[in-house]
Amino acid sequence: MKNLILICFVLLGSLVNAQHTEVVKDTVSFTEDKNNIEISITLAIDSSWIVYDSIAGEDGPIPFSILLEGQPIGVENVEKPKVYKKHDELFEMDLYYLKGVVTYVVKFSKKEVSSTGVLNGSYEFMSCNLTSGVCLPPSQHTFSYVLGSALK
Repeated sequence: MKNLILICFVLLGSLVNAQHTEVVKDTVSFTEDKNNIEISITLAIDSSWIVYDSIAGEDGPIPFSILLEGQPIGVENVEKPKVYKKHDELFEMDLYYLKGVVTYVVKFSKKEVSSTGVLNGSYEFMSCNLTSGVCLPPSQHTFSYVLGSALK
């Protein structure tokens, strides 16, 4: 039943998507020094919208996630923004979400990067409107970075 309700919200969100084409504006930046790389993913979320955080439960909405091609990202490598909590009757669980302008920062050693010298990855998130309850389909974004591009 929960999944059916989620599907209905996602389908309804698809219809609304034409009106709200960019409720979350995202940017990715890279910082690199001799030994380390840092990826910053910033989300600027419109005032009446939220993005679900990476610690949402399995039966809830699609949470924010980051994937690096061929590289596992442990929670210990991610600096997380401030997270808000609310109990959601629809999902019958506590949900954790983001609002405003937030930045996830992923730090790791260059030794963890593939030998090709190129870092490929992606991130995904789902946003919902706090006023109407409408959720948009999950949004997926990819990035690519050539090692040495951001060296000072």
